[in-house]
Amino acid sequence: MPAIPLDVRVINAFLGVHQGVHSVILPDVYSTGGSKNLYIDQFGRARVILGYTARNSSAITTNTGGSAVNVVGLFAYRTVAAGGDVRRLLALVDDGSDEYEAHHSTDDGSTWVFLKDYGSGSLGQLPDFAQLGDDAVLTDGVLVPQAYDGSTLSNAGATQSPTVTSSAGSAGSLSGTFRWKLVSLIGSTRQAGSAASTVLALDNEQGSLTWTADADVNVTGYELYRTTGTGVVYYHAAYIDGRATASFTDNIPDSILLENRALQEHGDPPATGAHHVEPHQQRMWYGRTDTNPRRIWPSDIGDADSVYDDDFIDLTDAGSIGDRLQGMAGSFQESLAVFLERSIWMISGTGQRIGNILDWSRRRSNARVGAVSHRAFQTVPAGALYLDAQAEVHRTTADMIAYFTSFGDIRLFDGSNDILISPPVTKTLATLNFGSRAAVISFSDPVRGEVGWILPTGTSTIPDTAVVWNTIFGVWYIRTPQSFASILSTDFADSGEVLLAGEASRTTGGLVYQLWSGRTFNGTAIEAQWMSKTLYGLDGNKQPEIGVQRRWRWLDLVTEEAAGITFTVEWLQGMAADEASALGSQRITPATSTLCSADGSIIVTAAGSEIRVINASLASGTFKVLLQDSGGDYHHGEGIRLRVSATADQNQWAIEGVAFASQRLPGRKRGMQA
Repeated sequence: MPAIPLDVRVINAFLGVHQGVHSVILPDVYSTGGSKNLYIDQFGRARVILGYTARNSSAITTNTGGSAVNVVGLFAYRTVAAGGDVRRLLALVDDGSDEYEAHHSTDDGSTWVFLKDYGSGSLGQLPDFAQLGDDAVLTDGVLVPQAYDGSTLSNAGATQSPTVTSSAGSAGSLSGTFRWKLVSLIGSTRQAGSAASTVLALDNEQGSLTWTADADVNVTGYELYRTTGTGVVYYHAAYIDGRATASFTDNIPDSILLENRALQEHGDPPATGAHHVEPHQQRMWYGRTDTNPRRIWPSDIGDADSVYDDDFIDLTDAGSIGDRLQGMAGSFQESLAVFLERSIWMISGTGQRIGNILDWSRRRSNARVGAVSHRAFQTVPAGALYLDAQAEVHRTTADMIAYFTSFGDIRLFDGSNDILISPPVTKTLATLNFGSRAAVISFSDPVRGEVGWILPTGTSTIPDTAVVWNTIFGVWYIRTPQSFASILSTDFADSGEVLLAGEASRTTGGLVYQLWSGRTFNGTAIEAQWMSKTLYGLDGNKQPEIGVQRRWRWLDLVTEEAAGITFTVEWLQGMAADEASALGSQRITPATSTLCSADGSIIVTAAGSEIRVINASLASGTFKVLLQDSGGDYHHGEGIRLRVSATADQNQWAIEGVAFASQRLPGRKRGMQA
């Protein structure tokens, strides 16, 4: 009887996971799941990731009471001052009980210094941080927005000029409802504008105005600004000479007023309890208070902590009632992208005032859903590759925003529409703890071309599992455990771009980690695993042959590894789940048990039979595993799944290629599956 032909298949590249396509359709270079803590290197090998190490040897604790904390916010501040390049890291920590504090570092996170105690009012809040020029602002939805200058935190907002008191005077030319603001001058330098006067209704009358002289003895005079009788924009009305002069009678017609300078130094502080802050077009934008959940306010140009209370944009229409603002992305397609939980809006314009008209335009996009928080989206450059639901590759042609949605998936926003890009990690995203979705954090790693999201899964309320999109290859990875409550992409003066992350567990404490650093997860071995999709033999047309029984003979594994690595090779039923028990397995330690056949392939049987021992310090090799059970019988089935794992403790390894052999059994054409 002639021998049964041997069908040998080869996998010589590895392209991440794709959990959204049936295994028969999916190319063998993908995994349908089960792979973790690997990435694709420049040679297409599946390589174990580097780990992370703590920057600070002593965990941050609260200044009051020394309590353990988690790091809920991590931000970078940088300004080029007269004395040189000033860099700071700012951390917000939360003890979950009664202390919410700010600490900062002047040495890239090695040591941390207490800055300010915010008590218990901000416990559980998600801080936001943005910088405009040398001005940086912190918000969290409870506090008065905090200004940070690299050394101190204080309430945002400048000392305002004296407030005008108004009353009706004698007969005059003013009719309508009016308000006034005063701007103190020191020489030609304008100070922060005053609070607005109360509204005064006049009917062919003059406005009689008084104020208290500015307490700053350096003040040399005042500029007076007023609205028109039907408007809200302040225009220059008069110059008042001398600090001690504290009254004026206003009878300037609106027609003349509209030709004058519009006020640009309004001086109102940002709204107390603002949740979000974002720079855009030389302004700082503040978003959402609990009272006004869909409202945004732009600052004055170039002045982060000076706003105009009445200069706001409300993102409310018939479809957004009950929705709330979740974050903003500035300088996106020359617009401000504003994310609500169920919609995305675009704000365009210059903010210039033309008469009583302000040049801002709001537009609700066609996006079907918004984002879960301001920490859940990242801008992606043009040219990024992504896979659709059919595993077909597409390339972005413009900058887009990748964001985690309240549907529990990940999408691209192109300025008008949303595009679903997360089918490759569908199963992992399905484990999201939806009630803790606001805890999702995202990061952008431009060095490696990665954008990732770390989410709380199962019953966890803190982020623990990362799904990572490689925009260069268009593939996805799974990384776990990743216990981070905050993450930051920044740069160090001596080492360029780095990723930093704040510990999420108070049990571990207030550590700040540097990612892609070291070969362990801060001392814990990295458990890495590659798992194949269901592999089939091929028919005469080189298509997967399903419904046909095969005898699965052997597996060749081409690896690169450091000394001390022990591989565990397992094989499973074709349609087995990622976590299913193996039908058979074999442990291989190349550096200590290198066994070769005559053709140079290492042979290991289930019984552990040896052929020949060679050099025990090999950096790479081919290892042959016979797919037999403990009784010496080969695996029989329509398909097979392979699982290769190793625990990397101070060592690195990679899989360069896999070859597997099977035989089509005559007379075993099709079988019935239960």
